[in-house]
Amino acid sequence: MLRPVRMGLAIMPGSAEGLRRAVELAVGSWGGQGFPVIEATADRQAALRLAVAMGVDCLFPVGDDGELKALAKAPGFEWVTSWQELSPFSRDPEGGAQHLLPASALYGRHVPPQVPRHRQQHRVQRDQDGTC
Repeated sequence: MLRPVRMGLAIMPGSAEGLRRAVELAVGSWGGQGFPVIEATADRQAALRLAVAMGVDCLFPVGDDGELKALAKAPGFEWVTSWQELSPFSRDPEGGAQHLLPASALYGRHVPPQVPRHRQQHRVQRDQDGTC
């Protein structure tokens, strides 16, 4: 069976910015809806047990904190970098040198990942017959 890599996205506990960035990375990657977000707790073994239970192949530190980097280098979870030492989320503008495929690869063309933005005051408009 062929499946995308299941990347565990490690964030600091309570980090809203880390969670936002983890979601951006996940939604822009093929199979990203299956990327669990794992908090790097003081008990690193608990985080690793969670990663095992969720079927994570590799851990990626979302941020520069030393605890995140240490968790991502745990035996059996480290992303083995290429000779170019690129992140698994490195992408060139044409989409040719990815390590994890962007979600757009399913459509045969590269589209840079985009996070949907909605206006604050969006109103639903109804047709004359009352439907949306």
